[in-house]
Amino acid sequence: MGADAGEGKVVYFPGPAASAPEDQDEYELPGLAPRTLLNIAAVSGLVLQLSGGMEMTTPIIHDGIRYLHHSQLVPMDGTHSPLREEAEDRQAFFRPKRKMRLNNTAGVYVPLGAHNLLLVIDKNSVAYGSPEWKMIAATAAHLEACHATLSAAAQKSLAVLRAVIFSGKPARSYADVKPDLFFYDADELKRRDGSLVGPAWAASCIVHDANHVWQHDNGEEWHGVDAEVACWKLQVENAGALGLSEGEVVHLKKFIADPGKILDRATSPTYS
Repeated sequence: MGADAGEGKVVYFPGPAASAPEDQDEYELPGLAPRTLLNIAAVSGLVLQLSGGMEMTTPIIHDGIRYLHHSQLVPMDGTHSPLREEAEDRQAFFRPKRKMRLNNTAGVYVPLGAHNLLLVIDKNSVAYGSPEWKMIAATAAHLEACHATLSAAAQKSLAVLRAVIFSGKPARSYADVKPDLFFYDADELKRRDGSLVGPAWAASCIVHDANHVWQHDNGEEWHGVDAEVACWKLQVENAGALGLSEGEVVHLKKFIADPGKILDRATSPTYS
C-alpha cells in the first residue's frame, strides 16, 4: 500500500497470502452462527429481507444512468441477470480513454444506510458470469449485510466513497481521492495461485480505501506510512464485523508491523 502523491491517488493491494473459503460461491455471513455457509443468491435474498423487502431492488438513477440493486448481478431465481446485456458508457468516471475504456460497463448500487455506493464493472475485462463477476456480487451482498455492525469510523469512510470501479486495466488497485473513487484491479480478486479471495477480504479492501478518501476529504494525511497504517488498523478493528479470518487478520498485522514490504510496490505506476 502507499500513495502516488503526484497523481493524487492512494493505492491498496489485497495480499495474496490471505485465506479464502474452499467453495468460492459460499461464505460465512456476519451475524450468523459460525461456519454458516450461504450461496450468493441466498445471501442477496437474506439481505433484502433484513433491509425491508423487495422494494429495495428499485433501480436508481445517477448522472442520468440507471443502476440496479446489486442482487441483480446474480438473481436469486437462477435466471440470467438483466445486466447480462448492459453495455453502458461510464467513461465519465475515468477520462483518459487510452488507459482504460469504460464504454462497456454494468452498474449496480449497494445500500449502506442512507448512502448508495455505486459499483461499476468493466465488462471489457470482467466477463459476465465469470468467477470475478460472482465474487463482486458476493462482495456487494457481504458489504451490505455487515454494514450496520461496522464501527462508526468505517461507516463514515464508506459514506464518502462514491463508487468502486472493477477493471483488469489498472496495474494495481488505487483510490482516486479527489473524485472519491476506488479503482479495484480485478486481477487482485485472485491470489497468486489463481484462487479467489473471499468476499470478506474484498469488502475490507473497500473499507480500507474508503478511509483514504475520508482522510483526504477531512484534511488528514491520506498517503504515506501513517495513512496506510491507519487504514490497515481500521480493517483489523472491524475484522469481526467484516468476518475476516484469523489468517487475514495476521496478514494485515504484518503490514502494520512492517509497512515497507508493501509500500515499495505502491509507488509503481497505476497503469502500464
